[in-house]
Amino acid sequence: MDPLSSIRFSNKDECLEKMEMARFVRNLQALGCTTLLIDDHPTPLSVSSEHFAADGVILFHNPASDNEDRSLQIIKMRGVPHPISRQAFRFGEKGIEVLGRR
Repeated sequence: MDPLSSIRFSNKDECLEKMEMARFVRNLQALGCTTLLIDDHPTPLSVSSEHFAADGVILFHNPASDNEDRSLQIIKMRGVPHPISRQAFRFGEKGIEVLGRR
């Protein structure tokens, strides 16, 4: 299910899109569940309506060549101190393992 695309493409008005996205996120929060909204952007730092509605935004960087490590960058995490630099990571036996600064 991809509700993000449905919200994004059904609203031509950017303000209305942000309001709908915020309502969607509030409804998920009311359920008391942890939700990951996953989206793919051609430009990784482009700001979208999900960024305004979400408590946290994490960018995953996929390298163009095998010589680079995959990395993640925490752009936003409300109420939690976090590093702003890119951090190398890998998928391990216990999930995502953050390896440290790149």
